[in-house]
Amino acid sequence: MTDDAEDPYLKAVREKAERMARARRDKRSVWVVLGQAGTLGWQFVLVLVGCTLAGRGLAMLIDHDGPTLVGIVLGLVLGVWTAARSLRAFWEDE
Repeated sequence: MTDDAEDPYLKAVREKAERMARARRDKRSVWVVLGQAGTLGWQFVLVLVGCTLAGRGLAMLIDHDGPTLVGIVLGLVLGVWTAARSLRAFWEDE
């Protein structure tokens, strides 16, 4: 017969119960989550608009439309990257 401490089923049940208890204790407020969503939105939009304006300014300076598109794409990539980094830091901060 196996010892209860070595039973993988009981171990999994205990771990899940501990996670559920911790989640109940450390419940995040709705306002905190909404505030984080707003912050993520602003991070994304400001980076996108900044890169787009920089690309448009360069396009007007050299009289070519290519840098505008590059600015938009670069803004999308950097915006998603900064938002994902911020979101990961927010949820790992437990």
